[in-house]
Amino acid sequence: MPIFSTGVVASSYLLEEVREKLVNVLRKEGFIAARIDVHYENELSIDKVKLVVRSVVGKPVTFKFQGNKAFKVNEFLDTINIFSRRIPFGSNTVNLLIENMGLLYRRSGYLYASISKQQSLSDDGSRLIFTITIDEGKKVHVSEVSVKGNSEISLEQIETAFLNAGEVYYRDMFHPDFAVSENIREHADFLSNYYIHEGYPDVRVESRIESTEDEDKVRIIYTIEEGRSNRGDWVIVEGIPDEVEEPEIPKTPYSLTKANDYIREVLNALRRAAYFNPIINSSLISDGTQLKFLVFPGEKSTVDKIIFEGNVVVSEETLRKNLSLKEGSPWEAKNIQESRLKLLKTGLFSNVDIHEEKNGSDTKRTLRIVVKEKPLQTLQLGGGLNSEYGLHIFGEGSDMGLFKDGRSLSLRLDAYYDSVNTDVGRSAVNLRYLDPTFGGSNVSFTEDLRYVKQSLANQEFDLDRVSLTTAFYDTMRSGLTLSAGHTIFEERLNDVSPDAILSPLDYGVLNISSLAATLRYDKRDSALIPTRGFFASLDAGLASEMIASDANYYSLNGKFSYLIPLHLFDRRFVISLASRLASAWTFDGTPEIPISQRFYAGGRTSVRGFSENSLGPRGLNGSVIGGDVLAVNNIQFNYLMNDSFAWHSFFDFGNIYLREREIDMTDLRKGTGLGMEYLSPVGPIGIDIGFPLQRRAGESSYRIYFTVGTLF
Repeated sequence: MPIFSTGVVASSYLLEEVREKLVNVLRKEGFIAARIDVHYENELSIDKVKLVVRSVVGKPVTFKFQGNKAFKVNEFLDTINIFSRRIPFGSNTVNLLIENMGLLYRRSGYLYASISKQQSLSDDGSRLIFTITIDEGKKVHVSEVSVKGNSEISLEQIETAFLNAGEVYYRDMFHPDFAVSENIREHADFLSNYYIHEGYPDVRVESRIESTEDEDKVRIIYTIEEGRSNRGDWVIVEGIPDEVEEPEIPKTPYSLTKANDYIREVLNALRRAAYFNPIINSSLISDGTQLKFLVFPGEKSTVDKIIFEGNVVVSEETLRKNLSLKEGSPWEAKNIQESRLKLLKTGLFSNVDIHEEKNGSDTKRTLRIVVKEKPLQTLQLGGGLNSEYGLHIFGEGSDMGLFKDGRSLSLRLDAYYDSVNTDVGRSAVNLRYLDPTFGGSNVSFTEDLRYVKQSLANQEFDLDRVSLTTAFYDTMRSGLTLSAGHTIFEERLNDVSPDAILSPLDYGVLNISSLAATLRYDKRDSALIPTRGFFASLDAGLASEMIASDANYYSLNGKFSYLIPLHLFDRRFVISLASRLASAWTFDGTPEIPISQRFYAGGRTSVRGFSENSLGPRGLNGSVIGGDVLAVNNIQFNYLMNDSFAWHSFFDFGNIYLREREIDMTDLRKGTGLGMEYLSPVGPIGIDIGFPLQRRAGESSYRIYFTVGTLF
């Protein structure tokens, strides 16, 4: 089968493609040492070239494996990247293969696996044959890890040092599944380096694996000879300028290594504050147990010139407006990083690089800012399946060319097809104005004009709504964001189920004007696919006749989620917990929260196992009324099968309550189930199947949900 046909464009990509395909073909036939050279040679014609292939294939090789039960042949060959490796294999290939096979077995618990090889020729002498024989032995687990000989440094301190290096690293040291010699040597080296850092320069650490009475288990023992101590009890630092953030002085007793680390931290702090040529003198005082550092910071470096590159449409004025420094400013790292983030925040650039250039002076530097502009007009089209609303189709166009300074206008259309009603159940159109750096600050400002038409099988009313939202967003510090705004809308409520009506605010035309504020604190390791950390948010809202609202009410809505990796059991196992509590209160004569503003629960984002918005109080004819109190809890056990897929089991419980009726917080609806997720670059995309516990009349025995994003 030909690799390519004549007449194709002669590109460097084609050369690489031909080389890779030829190498793969040859390696599949056993020519693992094959060397392929592919290049072009000029023809007489000006627009044609000849593609020339030169090869040295060597003698083909066959690998035969005997005794392997735990692994397949392709798993062995993958350890040497038999088909993806670019460099040809040499005479040491079989030794490399056996070495990697041994590591593969040890990492899987086959501590006593032995591997041998035998070399021969085929009958016609044309092919090398390597017969690799494996005696796998039994799988052996680690029953205990002990550290002996540590008298000056406690086991708790040692454990803390490993934990600071990472939870996975800590687990591999103190709770390993298997005894892997490479890992054990690495941990012994870590112990040795830790002792040296703590002031024991002559420390010796030895490790060994011991058998136990149970032949399927072993123990790992680390033995420490601490040696002499070379530590002091005090550090004195003088001369650091007031505006420099002084690093934390090492805790006593200090070692020479700690002192050197501290000096490096001081130098880095000075450089961040634009002191690029400091001098630090050190001396021993008292009886030699106290160390004094005297800092001479030198002169501050400043920005002498700012040069921009790559901006074609965006003006230099816009670039300068989004910088946190100018000519003559101190060359401070935090201002340079802040400038880069502000430029990216405008949305005008896909990349921003900032380079330093010296001007022949130790104290004056040129700032070169290289940007890559984004298209100022974008159009996005897409679709999907939403468990609550149905088939989803959307389109969004955005234009930053009107302002060319980061501000944008966007128009978005959404439509959801409700298969129950066989009609468009929800449609929305919104026009949005965004200023990501309002008034030259880090605050974002938005105006959102929106029209929504909604007629869903899982709601007791239809509505047509026109709304205008004005909001400000501010990231105050790492993980902490604050937003505040005002929304005014007019909605027409139609086809309201009679037994879901609690007051005149539940039908006809309703005008609501409300103020809202949200505080969020996010300390998860990833907002898209979190595996550890916590998230907390608090929403507050107020609607009042004083700001032209037909109803008077206020609300609080709090959510907290926490993700805990369970490394003691399996490093890919995570337990996720989430709680949401919300309440709304009326005042000044408003009888009930309007039906469109009440709380609802049940479904993929609250209590799985139930249909969307199906929980809580019901009317005389069984209609869902909604409530003014919400309580929902989610417990989920996640297992990361690999970097792309995860499965989980869950247990959800919660309910909706109405104050005019009895609030019984023990009346909780519960659901459980399983799910699978694809961990995409934009977040998890998955499917859940939920089963209600203590199912009531009219409730389905199971529900299937399509999910995007995370509950936690």
